[in-house]
Amino acid sequence: MVKIDYKVCNRCEGAREKRCQRICPGDLIGVNPEDDRPVVLYPEDCWACTACVKDCPVAAITLKLPFQALEKGILFGPLQKAGRPPGYWKGRTARRRSLR
Repeated sequence: MVKIDYKVCNRCEGAREKRCQRICPGDLIGVNPEDDRPVVLYPEDCWACTACVKDCPVAAITLKLPFQALEKGILFGPLQKAGRPPGYWKGRTARRRSLR
């Protein structure tokens, strides 16, 4: 979920189209006409691509990944009980042994 810190956001210094609005591939960020602030119009449709996070010149945008998506393996594949992808420790052990 994308979060915009309005204390840090400078509203792209009065630009009509905000950088985060322009860069979002899903057109999920709009501008509130009352106060000229960028707002996330459809947070549930966010792809978590981090384009807006990377493009913000004042680092006012952060991305919080939902725990349910991590738990169900939607973002990074199925997870084990320890919270790591399958074969994580197995591969590390194999590499470590081969270096000895």
